[in-house]
Amino acid sequence: MKQAALQKLLRYTKQFIKLRTLGHLWNALEKIHYADIATLIENLSAQEQKIIIQLLLDRKLETSKFAEIISEIRPDVAVQLLSNLKLNQIDNLNFFLIKKISILSTLYILKKKYKKKIIMKKT
Repeated sequence: MKQAALQKLLRYTKQFIKLRTLGHLWNALEKIHYADIATLIENLSAQEQKIIIQLLLDRKLETSKFAEIISEIRPDVAVQLLSNLKLNQIDNLNFFLIKKISILSTLYILKKKYKKKIIMKKT
């Protein structure tokens, strides 16, 4: 996503959240690629991130698309977001996401322990 488009999306997202017009926000998110939603989430405050994640769950976003969004988010942000989910919400996620959470959690813990950046190599 181009920087100008991201800035516009951020502005509208923040406005929708502030005005509590989550139906409009949902309509906008449905039209956006999952990688762009991930980029959007990374650029929001922690409270705004929680609202977006809750909206995705409340509107019963397809599990595979939710998993793809989470997999595109930086590991430290993803772990923080997922740690806020309720147990029944985690139970509804598929194996792909659970496996991804495990990897992200491990990396996040190691990063904190060793206080340095850990880079995942693609295989």
